Amino acid sequence: MGLLRFMLALAVASGHAGGFFAVDIYPIVPGSHAVQIFYMISGFLIALILSGKYANTPQGNWIFYSNRAVKIYVPYLAILAVTVVVSLASWAVAGSPLSLEVFFSEGAQMSLGAWAFAILTNLFLVGMEWSSMLIDRGGQLFFSLTALEQPPSAAHFNVIVPA
Repeated sequence: MGLLRFMLALAVASGHAGGFFAVDIYPIVPGSHAVQIFYMISGFLIALILSGKYANTPQGNWIFYSNRAVKIYVPYLAILAVTVVVSLASWAVAGSPLSLEVFFSEGAQMSLGAWAFAILTNLFLVGMEWSSMLIDRGGQLFFSLTALEQPPSAAHFNVIVPA
């Protein structure tokens, strides 16, 4: 399993680097396919851990999900805090708020719903995938299946884009 994960990691890295170098460095598996395979392997491994390591009881489920939440949210919230602090420091020193640019430029015209969506999804990650199906028009959010093709989408509210 380790070798497969390593090869898939190379494929993903190659996919990302290929755009920079304008060449496919690791052509065995395209990066987009490698990501999908990662999802499948991760789902399998998590299900294996859930069924093998934790008791099938409410307490066992609680321990599993609380451990997963800690593994996901502690690093994410730490990176989010550093990103916000660095962005605010950059704004104070250089006048450029970096990752918070959209909040500084459009914050005054954003509706309460847009603010709630942006803050809650950045804090809790839940619903962040909806940002690719919401169009931002004058601070109002509208649903569209083709939102990414009609910029600006609500994805520009994501402070940490890879999240």
